[in-house]
Amino acid sequence: MNKPAQPHVSVVNDDRTQLLIWTELLKKDGLDACSYPSAEAALQAMQAGSRPDLVVTDLHMSGIDGWRFCRLLRSPEYPAFNRTPILVMSATFSGEDAQQITAALGANAFLPTPIEPHEFLEHVHKLLKGDTPPLTNRILIVEDDTHLVAVLQKGFARHGYLTEGAYTAAEALRLCRAQQPEIVVVDFHLPDIEGDVLLDEICRISPQSTVVMITGDSRPELALDWMKRGARAYVQKPFDIEYLITLCEKARREVALLRIEDRLEERTHELRESEKRWRELLEGLTDALFVSELTADGLPGRFVEVNNAACLRLGYTRTELLQLSPADINGAHNKLNLRSIAARCEAGENVVFETVHVAKDGHRIPVEINVRQLSYRDHPALVGVARDITERKRAEENRLVLEAQIRQMQKLESLGIVAGGIAHDFNNLLMIILGNIEITLDNLPPQAPQREQLGEANQAVQQAAKLCRQMLAYSGRGKFVTATLNLNAMISDMDHILEPFISPKIALRQNLAANLPPIAVDAAQIRQVITNLVVNAAEAIGERDGGITLATNAQYCDHAMLAATWLREDLPAGLYVCIEVADTGCGMTAETLPRIFDPFFTTKFTGRGLGLAAVLGIIRGHKGALTVESAPERGTTFRIFFPVSSPAA
Repeated sequence: MNKPAQPHVSVVNDDRTQLLIWTELLKKDGLDACSYPSAEAALQAMQAGSRPDLVVTDLHMSGIDGWRFCRLLRSPEYPAFNRTPILVMSATFSGEDAQQITAALGANAFLPTPIEPHEFLEHVHKLLKGDTPPLTNRILIVEDDTHLVAVLQKGFARHGYLTEGAYTAAEALRLCRAQQPEIVVVDFHLPDIEGDVLLDEICRISPQSTVVMITGDSRPELALDWMKRGARAYVQKPFDIEYLITLCEKARREVALLRIEDRLEERTHELRESEKRWRELLEGLTDALFVSELTADGLPGRFVEVNNAACLRLGYTRTELLQLSPADINGAHNKLNLRSIAARCEAGENVVFETVHVAKDGHRIPVEINVRQLSYRDHPALVGVARDITERKRAEENRLVLEAQIRQMQKLESLGIVAGGIAHDFNNLLMIILGNIEITLDNLPPQAPQREQLGEANQAVQQAAKLCRQMLAYSGRGKFVTATLNLNAMISDMDHILEPFISPKIALRQNLAANLPPIAVDAAQIRQVITNLVVNAAEAIGERDGGITLATNAQYCDHAMLAATWLREDLPAGLYVCIEVADTGCGMTAETLPRIFDPFFTTKFTGRGLGLAAVLGIIRGHKGALTVESAPERGTTFRIFFPVSSPAA
């Protein structure tokens, strides 16, 4: 047995995306659906033999729009389709407007879009089954000749009209109030009042009705007066009934068209005003706004709308930016799962996340994105508002740096107090030991064997005293004897001091700036600082070939630069003299670098670890600053800053 043919549905829409969606929904539901990108194409196919069981059409289309398409299908020029069900779909109208437009067009149903697929298919099947009756126009015939009324009622009924007769003006007014007929045919001569008076009343109480006058009076001024009063057409007796019916249908279509065009003009004006307000709001945003379409595979596609803030921030023109997509401005370094974000938005979630946008010139902008899915021009789209969080990130970084500074200062302060206290008490004990050793030596004869042991004890006490001085220097409580001096002259005289600590394979170079301003420092302490740094540099190079550079310069240091130094104390901005000690040694890891100034921390052997701690204490005692740059196998550079002294050296 032959399988029964599936109902045939013609889908008409000039939007290819909507056309594809509607057609595919019908096909998946088992219907025979054909798609047409224009009303002209649909009419050609229908005249060529494609007889649809249902027509689904949009209203806004180029060429023949949806209104004219519906009127053509209901016109005498296309009688084969006068009874074909029509489903109109549009986002422009809804509610009572939709009902009026559907009736005026002669359509059978109207669906506002967007709409759920199951609702769309339910209406389609209802129309195919005939569950939704075709809309029928009502006509009221006002004539005192009962025979003529009966003839006219039969004629209009053959064309599908619901007819009602009234033999007096009073009865006509009652029916107009109750039924609001689409067409009213009025005879000029009535038993109770003249037809032109009745015309005025009908236009007042039923303004939606199309009024057509009939008369046996041939005076042309009557026709002109009726037109001014609101009649849409007139016909003289005797007349052909089919002519009157055609005239009424034509007048009704004209009225429907005018009403729809008026309503459309109102709605267009409303939409323009709404778009204008929306555009003003959009451009008033200081945050960047992006609207991107959703592709068939659920990913954010190209931008379909952006505001001025987005263009200015990224450095693109609006035309350039509308050619890009979120993936283009996020950059390859971002690991965003755009599919997951789109899926969460489709589920109704408002997604907030941080990312980095890449501007046209390549610079990166940290942003916080707030994105959700909305309908944009009848299509699902992702709307994202991007806030520049550069300042927030900078503030967070500054907060972390400040917290690290506070922790470091607290640690230095605590360790300094401990080291200073221990050194002070230990030094007092050493003085007692040293004093007793001296007294014992004085009381022993020159050849006494105990002198050798006491001499070794004396040397140990001297080493312990040196250690105490280093601890006091670290704590900042050491005694400084300051004098104004020329740093270059002091460094030039230190060659003989430094040479014993440096391997012959290491080249010691000096790069001293001319006209260096004087500084007020303890010369012995500064020599110790330079010696400690040079010794550390030599040990970092080891037995390899390498170089150590001692350099000086003067530079202006502002608050930001001083805040980035190791001590990070509240030092005044101004002119500082810089001592730089740079080596080509093994360098330090990022884990080692923060601990190099901790007392007794060492990467060498046990018993070391106060050299750099003492350096830090000496610099702090001189109200100076310190920076360190180092990386594995790239050497280390220490820079020490001392404030310039005003008196001459």
